[in-house]
Amino acid sequence: MISSVVEPDTLWWSLDITSVKTDCSLLTSTSQEVLRHRSMGTSILQVVQDTMLNGEWLLKKDCIIHKNPSVWGIGVDSLNPRRFMKDEVQ
Repeated sequence: MISSVVEPDTLWWSLDITSVKTDCSLLTSTSQEVLRHRSMGTSILQVVQDTMLNGEWLLKKDCIIHKNPSVWGIGVDSLNPRRFMKDEVQ
């Protein structure tokens, strides 16, 4: 995951982000949750008309996406570091 490269008078460290995503699921989930939680106050999205996304997701008129418990689950207003973990029961 982390490797070093030594050159004359220099030491470089390299981090493989793909390995972080696969091997550090809690760290990845926490960073995604922080971004979701912090952006709620700056970009509230309100749907102005019923909209179908990708033929699969229906966004209903007047729905506020960032605060919708049906999208984010119980505790939409709280920071849940495990929210984005695939194996976690919400």
